[in-house]
Amino acid sequence: AKTIGFFGHQRRERGLDLLPSLVRRLLASGYRVVLHDTAGHFGAGDVRPHLRLLTFVEDLGAEMTSCDVVVCPMEASRYEHRHSGIVWNAVASGLPVVLPKGTLSAVRISRLRSSCSYREHSVEGIMGAISRVASNYPSFAAAAEQGALRWKKKHGVDRFVQSILDRLDTQDVPRERGRTRR
Repeated sequence: AKTIGFFGHQRRERGLDLLPSLVRRLLASGYRVVLHDTAGHFGAGDVRPHLRLLTFVEDLGAEMTSCDVVVCPMEASRYEHRHSGIVWNAVASGLPVVLPKGTLSAVRISRLRSSCSYREHSVEGIMGAISRVASNYPSFAAAAEQGALRWKKKHGVDRFVQSILDRLDTQDVPRERGRTRR
């Protein structure tokens, strides 16, 4: 694992307060970092080698797959009963994820074996989880690829389109100029 990504709208409940120290620590440890900063919290003038700041991204999936690991430093209590779209995007993209224990997303994706959860919401706690993923990266990456295949079968675009077509077959659907299908 060489490139670590942080995606989504950075705000306090998603670890905004930890990000500056966490990014500095990752850069000092030799990682490359991609930081999606939609709100402009981090100065564009703060140019550092191996740090790529993103504002608006047209293709979130493509940006995410430029990373080896996606980190979601969210506050566990705020995500205990709700999902993170960034986590599910990482799963669909076949990327290992670092996230806090006790979140709904952590519970749901743990069976994929492509994630590593941390208990302590701190730079040290998150760095420990990143180190665990990095030390066994081939295993996490392989599990993430398998997880993406399982995701695609159950939730992917093909499945979505098929569910729409199935509903059309079971309902009266307006056809050419007022004609209905029964």
